[in-house]
Amino acid sequence: VYSVMEVFSNGRLAKAMDRQSWNAPMYGLVNYDQAFIDAVGSAADGHYGTWLSPHLTDSEAAPMAAYRETYQKYYPRARLGQFSFAGWIFARMFVELGLEKLGNDITREGLLDALYQTRDWDGDGLTLPWSVISKDREEGQRPASCVSIVKVTGGKFTMVTPKTCASPTDF
Repeated sequence: VYSVMEVFSNGRLAKAMDRQSWNAPMYGLVNYDQAFIDAVGSAADGHYGTWLSPHLTDSEAAPMAAYRETYQKYYPRARLGQFSFAGWIFARMFVELGLEKLGNDITREGLLDALYQTRDWDGDGLTLPWSVISKDREEGQRPASCVSIVKVTGGKFTMVTPKTCASPTDF
């Protein structure tokens, strides 16, 4: 079962599957979040999640320190997970790759040009490498999409594949 529903709907689906003893694994785009395990308990075991960072399973990984420190400073009661990480990493990308390159001469066109020049950015190891592409790209120039895959085992995330990539032309 492959799901792109949000984490709580995936939780309801996992519980329903468990009640019916349907043991098919669910691959949930947003299941790589402690909220999923918390919502369904042992029914989460055997299900998979994907994400753009291999580090969410290891909150002590060095690349995660700035993320944790920032949230602890400004949002001490925030639950760290996929969505807080996504907001933080995309804000960082926007500042580093766009605003810092432009200095005081910020224009819409300049910002987009700076972002479109991005190739294989990984936020100093926080994410898997990815590129920003222009809407005017030539067909076949779209970069591969990469994710990490985790499995819930014994109520904890275990890494299955730290990095797997597929080009959109592979589908």
